[in-house]
Amino acid sequence: PVHRSSIKSIDHPNVVIVASRGKLKKSEIRDPRPAIKYSLRLNKIIRSATITRKVTEQYLLGLSPSTRMDCAANHADETSKRWIFRPATRDDADTYLGDAIRDSERAHTGKGIWDVFLGDDADPSKSLSSVLAYACKNDAQTHFHYTHFIVAEAEGEGPIAAGCGFIYPDFSVSRSYPGMANAAGQLRGTSPEECSEMWKRISYLDDAFPDYDYDHTWMLESIFVSPSYRKKGLAVELIEQLFELGRPQHVRECLVVCGIGNIAAYRLYEKAGFECIGKGESDAAQEAMGYPGFHLFRRRY
Repeated sequence: PVHRSSIKSIDHPNVVIVASRGKLKKSEIRDPRPAIKYSLRLNKIIRSATITRKVTEQYLLGLSPSTRMDCAANHADETSKRWIFRPATRDDADTYLGDAIRDSERAHTGKGIWDVFLGDDADPSKSLSSVLAYACKNDAQTHFHYTHFIVAEAEGEGPIAAGCGFIYPDFSVSRSYPGMANAAGQLRGTSPEECSEMWKRISYLDDAFPDYDYDHTWMLESIFVSPSYRKKGLAVELIEQLFELGRPQHVRECLVVCGIGNIAAYRLYEKAGFECIGKGESDAAQEAMGYPGFHLFRRRY
């Protein structure tokens, strides 16, 4: 045991000093992985407190010294690649947002509402991504218009993540119909009558969305992170940026939905401070998309 007075302050939320009768009895780690990232700082603390390496390995890290240093080096490599957030531009629609909207909707089953409405096409100029990009940049009434988006950008790599936020009911899926119909007509030659019939394919959304008073809420949509940048904390930062965009709108709360069964999204929104407050289900949604409906998450301002 080392007298507690010889221990300097440990400024890390995952390290807990447990003292008994004025002496350091044990040091515990709630989760060793974050502590590994701070091993260099911990080594300084270890020296100042004259705690032996053996005790440190047993109570603090549980890893060999070489492993600790390797993990610290890996963390340095990871954090050296950072990103910046900026408003999306019209050019982003073609280069990134079309794919981001499509893939965010497809989520965990590989099929989203726009797949049900339009389907995909082997011709790149007529693909679902192209139709979404066309509506994204040309119709200001679509809820996923590029002016509602922010993107994360990495140096030398361009956009690596994107998401949009808007006030409901000023913007919504139903209000996006004219823009999508126009895009389908321009790129695929789909007639207005055909689009009207196709729109009926997603009528199940009325039941698949949870019953809630959505009026004058800030809605988040089309949250997408490129695969190589996932599990790096970027998604949580992106959601926080989008959440703050809603604050000046004087809305009471921020809402976001995810498909039932999308465990990754469920955990992400909880980590970002949202609580699940309900779900909607529909047999037609299960048949069309492969999942029965949506969970609704809320975070108050």
